[in-house]
Amino acid sequence: MAVYVPVKSDPVDLKVADYFNNFPDRSKLKLMFMRETSGVYQFGSKRISVRVESNKILIRVGGGYLGIDEFIDQF
Repeated sequence: MAVYVPVKSDPVDLKVADYFNNFPDRSKLKLMFMRETSGVYQFGSKRISVRVESNKILIRVGGGYLGIDEFIDQF
């Protein structure tokens, strides 16, 4: 199974890597997260903004943010 290798100098990417590398049922992850730049990822065919706040990964959706679990559940 593939391992997400983070950019060590990017705290958001370190958190994203930790999340995906420890995801309980990785077979449910149908789309790949790929880092473009700090806080910007390609998720499937979408470009998304990601930030970490209070130790939680948040994904920009419309005018607000969703937790990463809620975001992934949409797919």
